[in-house]
Amino acid sequence: MNKETESQFNKVFLIQSLRDNERQTGERLVESTLKPQLSAVGLGLAYYKVSNRIEFLDALDDVWRQCARATPRTYPIIHLDTHGAGDKSGIATLPSGDVVPWSEFAQKARGINVECHNNLLIVGALCYGLLAITEINMREPAPFLAVIGPETPVSVGEIDTGFGPFYVELLQTGDLDAAMKKLSNKFGLFLADRLFARAFASYLKQQCKGTGREERIERLLAQFLESKAAHRLTEQEARNIIEQYTLPDQAAFERFKSRFLMSNHPLNADRFPIGFDDVLDAADRSA
Repeated sequence: MNKETESQFNKVFLIQSLRDNERQTGERLVESTLKPQLSAVGLGLAYYKVSNRIEFLDALDDVWRQCARATPRTYPIIHLDTHGAGDKSGIATLPSGDVVPWSEFAQKARGINVECHNNLLIVGALCYGLLAITEINMREPAPFLAVIGPETPVSVGEIDTGFGPFYVELLQTGDLDAAMKKLSNKFGLFLADRLFARAFASYLKQQCKGTGREERIERLLAQFLESKAAHRLTEQEARNIIEQYTLPDQAAFERFKSRFLMSNHPLNADRFPIGFDDVLDAADRSA
């Protein structure tokens, strides 16, 4: 992993929710790979077999408690061996058929990631697992450091054969990029710092530059002129203030970055080097 996404993962939490007549891929992964590999390097493992939404959320709450209480700090991998809902709305828990919406999962994951200071890796061994990234909100802390999953349906065979070699590589070398090569190419890796940079560059392009900024100025000016405070300024004075307000703002970038990536925490010093000039350049290149 690059410096900004370095993390020394030290415990795997595997949550399985499958029908009894299905291949128990999560349990097989625990017994064949995770137990021997983690034991060999002195790292922790927790395995949850859940059958409904409440048990799934209880498992996530237990992960949070373990992260909150652990000394030294727990840097977790949450491995989800479940099904994605057919309508792509979230995580299916079986045999109940309950669905945990992506928004509800993200809320739980966010609490865990805050507790471990942006060191949570989510591995989604389920169809549409990458849809977890749709719950990104720059105004809140990131729900993960990194997430792995497919954007499409994925077969049981791809899950069963890929994740053993993935974890062997990751746990022996610490190289997430090398570990990703052990998985089917249906699986992608998304990093919180890259998502933040992309989202902020998009905001600058759409709201602080060119036609988007001009339309925003006119919209804000119209709202001001209709407000009760309109008598306090001339239209030109109001326009001048709004024009200044809609310029790209480095202070705002730093505030959002600090909140989303938790980059102001002492353990994260110099860890996320993406800067304001970088996102400005990205916004200009995408224009």
